[in-house]
Amino acid sequence: MYRLKKLPYKKDYITVDIYRFLSNANYTLGELKGVLDSTPYLEVILRLLNIYEAKTSSEIEGVKSSFEDVFLQSVTSLKKNPHTNEVINHLRAINIIYRDILTKNKLYLEDINRIQELIAPEQKGIRRIRGHKIYNKLTNKVIYIPPQNQNAILDYLENLLEYINLNHDRYDPLIRMAIIHYQFECIHPYRDGNGRIGRIINSMSLVLSRRLNYPILNLSSYLNNTKETYFKLLEKCHNDINYLDEFIIYMLKGINETGKFTVTFINQITRLINNYKQEMLSKLPKIYSERLLVHLFKYPYTKNELLRIELNTSRTTSTKYLKLLEEAGFIESFKYGKEVVYKNTQLINIFL
Repeated sequence: MYRLKKLPYKKDYITVDIYRFLSNANYTLGELKGVLDSTPYLEVILRLLNIYEAKTSSEIEGVKSSFEDVFLQSVTSLKKNPHTNEVINHLRAINIIYRDILTKNKLYLEDINRIQELIAPEQKGIRRIRGHKIYNKLTNKVIYIPPQNQNAILDYLENLLEYINLNHDRYDPLIRMAIIHYQFECIHPYRDGNGRIGRIINSMSLVLSRRLNYPILNLSSYLNNTKETYFKLLEKCHNDINYLDEFIIYMLKGINETGKFTVTFINQITRLINNYKQEMLSKLPKIYSERLLVHLFKYPYTKNELLRIELNTSRTTSTKYLKLLEEAGFIESFKYGKEVVYKNTQLINIFL
């Protein structure tokens, strides 16, 4: 069984095959960055993308929720669903670590520990108990035994963070992201939450390297859809690190595929917002404002109190707006417990 080495690895990962896939991934990433930089609805797009990732990443770990539950639970006061709570905590973790990176321009162990406490509060902290193993979730077969001693785990983490925070390296940031992902999976420092944290670190490493301005490269759907390949490649690398180039290519394919999906997603959301804008200007010109338009997409489920606070207006005015919007077909209302909730059905349908 493979004994984990510290970074950087000695093998050369500058190969013709890797660079062929790297070129495709970088092209798609450039297109994604351009689309995001040009959208006038950045706040909305980022919020929706992060919710998509939080829900999808949590689903890989067996957390069963739905996009509707996540949107709904974030604006209502009824009893919370534990699984949906996990997704919302994951969303909070993404926002917190992104804010920390912008402030510090580095990733520290305390930052990772803090988001692990959010994601897995019942099993927080670096592993202390020996016997931890990494299983293939499809076959339940043990594929790797990570470092067992807590001091060793901390030593590997310190080395990984030094590598993440490097200003310069011989490898392209996308290759480095794949190596970082593999190394974190190997260390597996926590009793729970490792997979979700590793996927958050993917995007954050690209923000730190300035390849992306925002943590929007969310690979969870790709990893979930190709999990059989993912586990096979992890096992091959654990048995022989020389197979890491295959894992890097696999991750580069994921970046390319995910980037294309995200561009399509952003364009779809932007088109819908623009359609709403034109229709609102035509049907409801007296109440139209950019803030009202953005609110309907920032909060696919909303309610009177939330709209009133966001628009800094009176209850009478927010009630009037919601009534007119529903009559014009922009939103639908329904009772949720004792509350009346308003749903942007066309937006929700994009997630279903």
